[in-house]
Amino acid sequence: MLGVVQGDVVEVKEYVAAFIEMEKALKNEIKVTDLGTIYHEALERYSLKLQEMDMSFRDIEDGESHRITQECVNEAGESLGNDIFDSSARNEFLKKRVSAITEKTTDILRMQVKAGRFDPAEYEMEFREDVSEDIRFKGKIDRVDIYDSEDVFVKIIDYKSGSKKFSIEDIYSGLQLQLVAYLDQAVKKYQQLNPGRNVKPAEHR
Repeated sequence: MLGVVQGDVVEVKEYVAAFIEMEKALKNEIKVTDLGTIYHEALERYSLKLQEMDMSFRDIEDGESHRITQECVNEAGESLGNDIFDSSARNEFLKKRVSAITEKTTDILRMQVKAGRFDPAEYEMEFREDVSEDIRFKGKIDRVDIYDSEDVFVKIIDYKSGSKKFSIEDIYSGLQLQLVAYLDQAVKKYQQLNPGRNVKPAEHR
């Protein structure tokens, strides 16, 4: 019969407890892929909050914009876990990084709207088109901007956290068709909303 040493039992219990704590800590660590999700969701929330508050990218002040941005980042982080940002020093650092990037992005988005003639008209535009009996094309456009003059001009904004740039050459070679397909869906919708008028995609410059 094998003997059991009490000290060994204690060591095993301590090891198991440490392993459980380590597993919990790993689960609470923000992954790199989570940062893109938080960034994207924060931008979505920011746009919708402005709409709910009856404010626009043109008239909101810097201080209020930054306050809302921080609020949206916190809410986006909470979707991963109530205390995900406060669970470790690393997560707190990542929170500051994603907050700074999101704030800079909203600053640029506001600057672009103020400098141009287009205004955001719709957020999270969902679409679905039955291409054939077996193929269904569906998606969601982050933001649709409109310039309403003699004709109606449409452009779309896609909130991406990557470094991929829009390229006409890639479109012609068939490597970057998503934005073109999404823009086509937006033009179709706003043509339906503006019967008898010319609805055109905005020119890329």
